[in-house]
Amino acid sequence: KELVLIRKATTSILAEKPTTQKEETFIPDFIKNIPALTTGIWLVTCPSNAGMTLTGPADYYIVNNSAYDILYAVSSRSSKKHIGISSGKIISFDQVYIKTLNREDVNGKDDWFIQLIFHNVGEFEMQATTTRQFSLAFPDLVTVHSNLNAPYAFCKLEKITDSYSMNDLDTEDLFHNFTAKDLENKLNRGSASEQEKTKQKSNQFSSLLEVDLHIEKLYPDFQKLSNTEIITIQLDHFTKKLDEAIYKNFYKIIFIHGAGNGRLKTAVRQSLDHHQLKYSDGNYAQYGGGATEVTLS
Repeated sequence: KELVLIRKATTSILAEKPTTQKEETFIPDFIKNIPALTTGIWLVTCPSNAGMTLTGPADYYIVNNSAYDILYAVSSRSSKKHIGISSGKIISFDQVYIKTLNREDVNGKDDWFIQLIFHNVGEFEMQATTTRQFSLAFPDLVTVHSNLNAPYAFCKLEKITDSYSMNDLDTEDLFHNFTAKDLENKLNRGSASEQEKTKQKSNQFSSLLEVDLHIEKLYPDFQKLSNTEIITIQLDHFTKKLDEAIYKNFYKIIFIHGAGNGRLKTAVRQSLDHHQLKYSDGNYAQYGGGATEVTLS
């Protein structure tokens, strides 16, 4: 009853009401001007508003920079249950807007789970289905893409996966232990002797892969990279080598991440937790607390 009418809303005023639909007309030019967006599938985080890089909301996109169409699903997890955020199809060399998030709505523990399936019409090389977990990050004032105007110069890039043929995997190694001859030998000899058990144990420990994640080993010209680009390269190499170790039936794999600020170590172990893999600190005398040892079998 205490409200006083000042003026009635006109058609022109109502027309100025901002739409909830995200305008994406800038996206194609914006994407093609980011040199760091190499082949693969990327999660791109951009400031929503110029002049509010540190305080404003962020827009999240999935960029399909590959020759494949992909089906994607994005979800978050709460109390062991997943909550769907977005899903759909992204054609080759295209992108899709996922969601805008306000900083106050993210408590620092929010993770996204992104699942990808690769597909093309007609003949194509089969790709590995991908599931990745990401801790949500907001843009900061680190200028990653100096060739772009604000706010897009401050976008963060995280590679979800590369597209690589499953035919590139060593099929002979994958099925080596399952040949008819091996099966016949195992059935005929029954339980292994103590000498044979010792030999098997020795073979297990010889089947150990050591992976150095230091950026200077992966990208010699790393001085030109931002911190985000560095850790993206490191985690991409970590994922690729973990997949390789599993497919090739390695017994253990050791990731050398160094001590540093612990960001890479934390990201590596979060991924291992997600895949429910057993791990422990690497030998301190050998790695000085800068390695994680993963047991695969």
